[in-house]
Amino acid sequence: MPRLLLLVLVLCFFAASCSLDPFRDHSGLTAAPIPRPSGRRPEFWVEYYPYPCWQQQNSISYARPVPDYNGWTDIRMERDLARLSAAGFQAVLLFFTPEHLAKATTLERVHRFYALAAAQAMPLRVGIVLSPMANEFTLQLDNAMTFFRQQGFADKTNALKFAGTALLFFDQNVKLLGQYQGALGYVHFGGYWPARSAPPGQVQRGFTWVIAADNGGNAHLLPKYHDRWAVPRGQGEQFTDALRQALLSPAEIICVSSWNNFNRGSFIEPNSLEYDLFFKIFQAHARIVTDSSRSPAEPAVP
Repeated sequence: MPRLLLLVLVLCFFAASCSLDPFRDHSGLTAAPIPRPSGRRPEFWVEYYPYPCWQQQNSISYARPVPDYNGWTDIRMERDLARLSAAGFQAVLLFFTPEHLAKATTLERVHRFYALAAAQAMPLRVGIVLSPMANEFTLQLDNAMTFFRQQGFADKTNALKFAGTALLFFDQNVKLLGQYQGALGYVHFGGYWPARSAPPGQVQRGFTWVIAADNGGNAHLLPKYHDRWAVPRGQGEQFTDALRQALLSPAEIICVSSWNNFNRGSFIEPNSLEYDLFFKIFQAHARIVTDSSRSPAEPAVP
């Protein structure tokens, strides 16, 4: 009899646990309406890591992508691009260290990603961000721009452009030396546009960041990990507030940080922690923009 009672208790425990399942259905999640100027339709960009540092270290245990992956394969690219399109993004910023981007194997993968992104029903535009691991990294501007041009990235049909000019992006920790007099353009985060570490909600020249969450980086390796979040994940409350603030701002480009930076805890990629909760939060807010800019005669897509 005691054994039977124990079995019942165990079954009850697991039954109760089902209600806390992070893989529960979030498909019905919607966003409250936001009063926005008629006809205003900001673009959504996203920070994306083809080779995230945690992939090499394998040190992130509190959350992993679902499905998990290793490397930047065609299968992963196709899945990510389908998800990014379904979420409502128009552009993807690929973050690379300069050393990694210089590898022939990486370059082949980048060209493949551009091609697959261009083949989407609604082609996704792609940009490259040079983002060193060091706190400060010096680059010769002319050399970087020449490399970008020689690799053919500026000639891609879906290259990120401003006023018809293809752009190369530099992260905030890059120190640029020299001048560039060529036909391409560049953006330095922390200069022309705000850095990701800028005060929340800052809009500069029409650009703003929305941070999904932030643990300060590598906090998962430290004691009292969950006390170290500058922007906690929670149930996406702060992410929701940041998205709404961005939609109410004059920003023309809203860039989400990030798709898969698990090291900083800022991921919205479906994962083992909350599955697609953050993904669905973003998707619901992106639909606000789509629905508000659709003419009354245009039917909604189910």
